Amino acid sequence: MKEKVIILIKITQDEADHMRSKQFDGLIHISSATHKGRAKRYYMTEDKKGLRVLKDYREKRVTTTYK
Repeated sequence: MKEKVIILIKITQDEADHMRSKQFDGLIHISSATHKGRAKRYYMTEDKKGLRVLKDYREKRVTTTYK
């Protein structure tokens, strides 16, 4: 039987918010969500369309930051 491999990509909170606004909220996962004293870590499950949206967001953010 084949095993299914799930790849997680670490993202920032801003990127997670952007992905949720683009209707990719099912791909976003948070760790340490129940521990208020610990920092939350955001991950996104690998998806072709989701990766394109994330890549475009990161490129736009870098170009606007360094202009």
